[in-house]
Amino acid sequence: MNDFLERLLKQLEAGRDSALLRLSLAQTLLTSDPEQALDHAERALAFDPAYTAALKARARALDLLGQSDAAISAYEQAIAVAAERGDKQAEREMQVWLKRLRRG
Repeated sequence: MNDFLERLLKQLEAGRDSALLRLSLAQTLLTSDPEQALDHAERALAFDPAYTAALKARARALDLLGQSDAAISAYEQAIAVAAERGDKQAEREMQVWLKRLRRG
């Protein structure tokens, strides 16, 4: 376990739970443990269901877990939220990931 992950987990254990902390955990765990990353992304979304970065992390985790249909739906939802919030960078980035996922 890396130092950064350990520090994040200590914050969580200390009761400092937040959308940002959960997103940080999700992003840190994305490639090493996508299942845990998915859990943390979903917990971030419990704080803020329209948190674009958490929606993106959730979609990416589903993709890495091989849940293509769920990942496509998650990306579509995340893109819609990003567009609604005017987050053009996130919207474009997720459109690229979605296009790659649909191509297989």
